[in-house]
Amino acid sequence: MDENIFYPELTLETDDIIMELTIKKDYSKIRDSDKRKEEFIKRWKELEVICEDIFDAPSGSPMDELFTRYMYYERAKQGIKLTTTEAL
Repeated sequence: MDENIFYPELTLETDDIIMELTIKKDYSKIRDSDKRKEEFIKRWKELEVICEDIFDAPSGSPMDELFTRYMYYERAKQGIKLTTTEAL
């Protein structure tokens, strides 16, 4: 990644896994910070709609389900087969 560009990151961590998510769209090209914020919110809401169409979350929101499933995916890649996790 270009070191001169700021990509927002989100880190989720439990005792046995760290997930780092990076927003890849280059919002820095949007010079006006209010417009940049509006564009990010717009894209986030689009993701929420997609998640609502895909996931029937038994508890929490469809976005919670997306991140939970991603966490299980990352754990499986690391060979962690437990179906229970430490509290986030």
